[in-house]
Amino acid sequence: MYYMKVPVDMVFNYIDGRDPSLLHKRKLSEALYNEEDIHAERAEGKNFDMLYNNVDEITYSVRSVIKYLPWIRKIFIITDQQIPPVDQSFLNNGRICIVDHRDILNKNYLPTFNSEVVESCLHNIKDLSEIFLYNNDDSMHFSSVPKNALFRIMDDNRISLNLYTFSSVVKFIGHVISETLPARWSISSTYARGIADSFSILRKSKGHILWHDIITPKHMTMIIRKSTALRIEQEFGDVLHLLRMQKFRMQNTFSYSTILYTMEKHWHPYDQIHNHLFFDSSIRFQFFEFKKFTNTKTSAKRWKEVEDSPANFACLNNIRECQYESFIKVMKKKGLGDPVITRPKGFSKSQQKRQNHV
Repeated sequence: MYYMKVPVDMVFNYIDGRDPSLLHKRKLSEALYNEEDIHAERAEGKNFDMLYNNVDEITYSVRSVIKYLPWIRKIFIITDQQIPPVDQSFLNNGRICIVDHRDILNKNYLPTFNSEVVESCLHNIKDLSEIFLYNNDDSMHFSSVPKNALFRIMDDNRISLNLYTFSSVVKFIGHVISETLPARWSISSTYARGIADSFSILRKSKGHILWHDIITPKHMTMIIRKSTALRIEQEFGDVLHLLRMQKFRMQNTFSYSTILYTMEKHWHPYDQIHNHLFFDSSIRFQFFEFKKFTNTKTSAKRWKEVEDSPANFACLNNIRECQYESFIKVMKKKGLGDPVITRPKGFSKSQQKRQNHV
């Protein structure tokens, strides 16, 4: 079919928080802000440092794309002067391209530790396809994903994207209610605040977007039309500049993906929205949260769920370093191979004691 001829690239966002050079840049940047401004998520019980940790998920995320999305033309990995642990053969044959922050962001916005900033500049990647996918490095695929799960070709050859979303109004209402409550009773979060700020921006835009037309992508692989991102650059340039000046995610950091998906649907009304309550049963999504598990014993059940998962789209969120050995064992059982970089024997145990106190 015609849609098989449509080129589609994959973009990953990658950061190695253990890199001494990156840690140094981060420390210098943190000194420019008040502690409570850039570490607001700590008040919500979140471990700020875990945002930058990894257990080399990118190795297996990339392999899962190669295995289950073989129609992907090229994989771009966005980094900050780092070399991600991916198979050298994919780099040699050009299947993977490493893109530095300096290649897509104006130097005035560097360095940045704000994923919203990076996501707002993906369309600047050289030679990127018009239709592309975006994954965080903890997003994986455990079953085949056909192209028609993500878009379809209409009779007039226009491309209709399948937008997997949830209703933003739920998060918005939760945030509004929280604003009237004492801080200790808040049911909101920095994530919800970002969506609420996007509501304000969209409602004031020249498109006068109605509240019930505002959508936010589900936490899974995003499908993006490059021309939409370029048009957002033109029509929301002032607020994008303010966003990109924020080196860290802050309380007033709006959700770029909410603006992106909302305007995509607004400008292309023939796109198809798939609300999370009414997903096609043939498309399986699973979200695995690991932040509450501090050792391999308590997380064994969760890892078994990952091992047995046939999900087309999966997210392995907040894997702690003390779970590294469990992680690579499960990845091998799922046919995704061995690590590119072998960590010291007993690495997980050496990290466990420290992380139990985080």
